[in-house]
Amino acid sequence: MNVESPLAQHVVIQKTRVRLWDWLNRPWDAKEVVAYQKRGGLAPDSERSSRVELPSVFRAAMMIRYGVAVEYSTFRALQTLIVDGVLTEPQLRKLLQYPNVWWGTAVEPSPQDGPFTQVVKRIWSMGRPPQGRLMVIRFHWATRLILGLMTSITFAAVAFLIYAAVASFILHGPTQTVAVFLWAMWQVALLSAGLLWFGSYGDRAARALSEKLPDC
Repeated sequence: MNVESPLAQHVVIQKTRVRLWDWLNRPWDAKEVVAYQKRGGLAPDSERSSRVELPSVFRAAMMIRYGVAVEYSTFRALQTLIVDGVLTEPQLRKLLQYPNVWWGTAVEPSPQDGPFTQVVKRIWSMGRPPQGRLMVIRFHWATRLILGLMTSITFAAVAFLIYAAVASFILHGPTQTVAVFLWAMWQVALLSAGLLWFGSYGDRAARALSEKLPDC
């Protein structure tokens, strides 16, 4: 069976499990996949199935499985990592969730779009690969250094605010000042977690994927 055949894509869509979290997280993709599954799909060799609907539903199934809208050839590369024991499916799914991993899009501004819509489409398609492809991005060393420094500073700020809150509580009891310190600590902690996810963890995931998927 040709790995690019509509029948191969049809089988993958039918085997994709749509869970409650998928309905909450990706409702449009879940709806598209379930609707296709309920009617048994179109005839795998039909022109409409192979050229119009099937690729779109397949990318929706990939969003449900891995969180990236990729074509069948990229799916095969991802599956090879699992079959060869390089990664487990949960590990692969986790690596693909970081912001350093981009998938392609066919969205392009058109003359019929208004100014705001054109700007949004340009931003969405900026730097993205062709539709169905996967791109793994490694930050420049200077960017990694800046993100690391910012993360360290926010960690230090969290520690200081915790110390200030505890000291204020010991000296004055549960006052409004303690509440302010705790609120500020929570905000900075969220920023720190975001920087860690976007910076250190994201670059580590990109490095791992680049080693295992050299074509991306």
